[in-house]
Amino acid sequence: MKGNSGRPVPIIADGVEYSSVGQAATALGVSNSAVLYRMSSPNFPTFHRKGEVKPTESPSGRSSKAVIVDGVEYSSISQAATALRLSNTVVRQRADDPNNQTYQWKEPQSAASPTVQKAAESLRRQPKTFEERQIAKPLIEPKPWPFDGGTRRAQVLNPNFDPPRLIRKMGWARCMTCRRYHFSEDVARVRICYHCGGNGGDKLHDG
Repeated sequence: MKGNSGRPVPIIADGVEYSSVGQAATALGVSNSAVLYRMSSPNFPTFHRKGEVKPTESPSGRSSKAVIVDGVEYSSISQAATALRLSNTVVRQRADDPNNQTYQWKEPQSAASPTVQKAAESLRRQPKTFEERQIAKPLIEPKPWPFDGGTRRAQVLNPNFDPPRLIRKMGWARCMTCRRYHFSEDVARVRICYHCGGNGGDKLHDG
């Protein structure tokens, strides 16, 4: 490409200055026509004549949008296409394909409001309790209560289910051996007191 004076006009290709189209084509390993096409196409904003201000966006608005390929970020489609030796169309199609996870558009990060940022920082700084740090939540199990004649039955629940699942029932029950009341952790399965050789409670009441 020559200017009005007949001398070759320097061009810029991907930020590198070349004295002529032929020199750029040789350095990039492409034909002269390919360099000329890139200089005339808005899809290649990094190819232009020295001193020329070239539009950085195509009508679609995506030529200058950053794209990520295999974890590498490129500032535009043309930069990614040049580095990967692909056409702009191929890069754009792969980035638009939701099933192609290796080609992705870099979405602009939306700035959160100061209130939201402060709330997020407060949550990050707030220490978690021991129960919150556990992978599984502990059982909801009531504490033993004074003798009531064996009328009350309290539920032991597993909160790791929704709704919580009933595990067992506890309360005062008669020992099947000595017939004295003992506090049982499971009134259906633990029916012999500790003193009689069972797993029942050691707090007895004659009833």
